Amino acid sequence: MRPPSYSSSSGSSSSSESSGPDSDLSSEGWSDSELEVSDHEQETPAVCCICDYSTEGPVTDVWAHMRAAHNVNSDQQFDLTDDYLRMKLVNYMRKNGRQPSGAADLESDEWLCPVVEEDRLLFEELADFAQENSPNAGNLPGLSGDPSQLTREQLLAENAFLRAQVEDLRRLLADGDEEDGPRSRPRKGAGRYYTGKSYSGEAVYSNGPIGAPTVFRE
Repeated sequence: MRPPSYSSSSGSSSSSESSGPDSDLSSEGWSDSELEVSDHEQETPAVCCICDYSTEGPVTDVWAHMRAAHNVNSDQQFDLTDDYLRMKLVNYMRKNGRQPSGAADLESDEWLCPVVEEDRLLFEELADFAQENSPNAGNLPGLSGDPSQLTREQLLAENAFLRAQVEDLRRLLADGDEEDGPRSRPRKGAGRYYTGKSYSGEAVYSNGPIGAPTVFRE
């Protein structure tokens, strides 16, 4: 007499469990954790408060652009190291499209309410760039002092400032060419722009937004 035979269901049950609704794999074979990492890899662009300039780079690029193109805090009346004041300043400019005339315009707590969701200018600290552009710092970032004494962050801030200037000059030249159309050959010396002073106090001029700056003694 043969012993009774039993069918094993362990294999089918295990396969159904792995493909059930509790599985952490998506239909395309990606796990939930991998999908979350992929979403976070896409950096939210930092956007200018006044125009449509944006960058996926550091927020210091946007602040340098706003200073060069829109004269934002060019007189350093706002202390960008003050987180609350900086948040109010950003929200005010986003809502009004311009810089406030003074700190009195930012006294209301309404300017603490974000105008733009996930605004990187509100939550990312400016570190050394903010210190150099506060009322206690009397110069443009990196354009004075001994360059050998500057930190890496300060040099990056200066580089961002200069790149923003070059980009703005390139846009101005492109807009001028579109409006004026063909024109005669420019006179000698035309197209040079004063960009500040070097570490040694010499005037710095640029022959154009694409070329490197050229130093001329005054």
